[in-house]
Amino acid sequence: MTASEAHSRRSLGRLLLEVFFIVLGVMVALAGNEWRENRALAKRTNAALENHLADRPHVADPPERRLRNLNPPRHHLPDSG
Repeated sequence: MTASEAHSRRSLGRLLLEVFFIVLGVMVALAGNEWRENRALAKRTNAALENHLADRPHVADPPERRLRNLNPPRHHLPDSG
């Protein structure tokens, strides 16, 4: 192997290493961006749900409470007789 062949192999190795780190950096940046977008979406979703529930408080009640509110117990009704 000549000196020029050894230099070429070293240069190729450095090039491949540099390409690897560039690709790795881009992948990390994309993953970070997606994480940030998902957090922003979760915040908007929670805010929308809170607004929805604030406008309609009965929706947040459990079904049993909603049914009780629609059909109050008979002993709470005034006597007819």
